[in-house]
Amino acid sequence: MRKKIHNHFAYYIVLSAILFLGFFAIQKTSNLEDRMLFISIITFCYVLFGIIHHLLNHKFNAKIMLEYVLIGCLGISLIFFILKGGLGI
Repeated sequence: MRKKIHNHFAYYIVLSAILFLGFFAIQKTSNLEDRMLFISIITFCYVLFGIIHHLLNHKFNAKIMLEYVLIGCLGISLIFFILKGGLGI
């Protein structure tokens, strides 16, 4: 397990930086359209970075790409739902 983390440590750092900077940008704006733009950019970077990571370090196939795209779409959907008022609670 430690070797796996060690082998992918740079990947985890870059991915964490992308997510942290994106969420920091979201916190700095109050406009809903700008927030959705930042969320879309973060998701695109996540999907692109995951695909590049798998191309360089692992096997890459359509299933992997579909998984990254679907996780990104799920994230966008959940955040959009929350930003629009969620369940009205």
